[in-house]
Amino acid sequence: CTLSAPVEASPLVVDVGAHVGFFSLFMASQGCQTLAFEPQTALVASLKTSACLNGLSNRLTVKEAAITNDTRLNMYYDGMFVRDQRLVDTCEAAGGRSRCRRVASSVGLDNIYPTDIILLAKIDASGMEEKVLRSMDSLLADQRVLNIVLNYHPQFLGQQASVCHQRGLRPHYSARCGCGAWHR
Repeated sequence: CTLSAPVEASPLVVDVGAHVGFFSLFMASQGCQTLAFEPQTALVASLKTSACLNGLSNRLTVKEAAITNDTRLNMYYDGMFVRDQRLVDTCEAAGGRSRCRRVASSVGLDNIYPTDIILLAKIDASGMEEKVLRSMDSLLADQRVLNIVLNYHPQFLGQQASVCHQRGLRPHYSARCGCGAWHR
């Protein structure tokens, strides 16, 4: 990995809310072992295909899951995003458009990485960032996450910044809206 890391093992990068995988693909292309989490089936398939086409499958692992401190997370999708009706638990008409609800598998990062060091965690979870941060309480408390890049909505910044600060991370950069970074 071309990033400098104060760890002996290969630096691990975690991408929560990977979407189509721009960040994941870039980090894997830089030599970092990268684990991407995305709850939407179609996006997971696209990201896996992109990793394969770019020869990055050996450095990029893609998991279909939501990262949260909740045991089950209800994911709401606009009807246009639901491609496979087998994934949908319920659909209902709402204002002329169908709203579909599907229950995504969810897991906490503390359960996946009990001893690993994470060089960089990128979190873009559409308003669920605090739940993602809470799912990594042990990792943060044990100082095993060295850097966090967080996409956020300004309404939630106070909660997210508080979680980072309580775990010993210092702000490095914070925009008025959109993105912030914390580091050890």
